[in-house]
Amino acid sequence: MEKVIPSSLLARIKAQPPEVIKKVTRCIPEEVLADPSVTVADLAMGGGDYLAAVLKLRLDAGVPREEAVKTLYGYESNIVYVNHALWKKDLQGANIAILKPSDLQKFNMKFDVIIGNPPYPGLQ
Repeated sequence: MEKVIPSSLLARIKAQPPEVIKKVTRCIPEEVLADPSVTVADLAMGGGDYLAAVLKLRLDAGVPREEAVKTLYGYESNIVYVNHALWKKDLQGANIAILKPSDLQKFNMKFDVIIGNPPYPGLQ
């Protein structure tokens, strides 16, 4: 049975600062974001800020929502963050799963783009 988290708890999740999200997503070429066949993963997605930003950029590029969301992948070990991503960040339809970091080793998946939290050496 899946746990239901009150929305009052979801509101307390601290989002990434917008300038950090912008720095990370601007490193992805526009033509890559506009291609709905490109898979994008955040392997420790937290509240889904980066995936939501990628979704917005894809929608802004004219990609239909159904196509834009189906190649987004997010993994997180905390159900509160997963619910936040799905409902507060509007990522319903994305491939979001609750996994422990050790579970990722069980998958043989390849992604075109992997995004996540800084620090990244050389990011300017």
